[in-house]
Amino acid sequence: LWLCLDGYDEMNFASPEETVAWIRENLARLEQLLSDAAADRSCRELLNLAKSLAVKYFGAPEKE
Repeated sequence: LWLCLDGYDEMNFASPEETVAWIRENLARLEQLLSDAAADRSCRELLNLAKSLAVKYFGAPEKE
């Protein structure tokens, strides 16, 4: 998930070492993303990302 912040394709595997290195390099960004001031917006954007990926892999929801 975190690598998606940089537009990294979620289908590419990131090794644990790469993930740890990315987190270390971007710790300030992660703290800002999850700070009280940004939490509401961050949650909305993460939900939108999840919905976008669901449509990408499973198609748009059927209309009732």
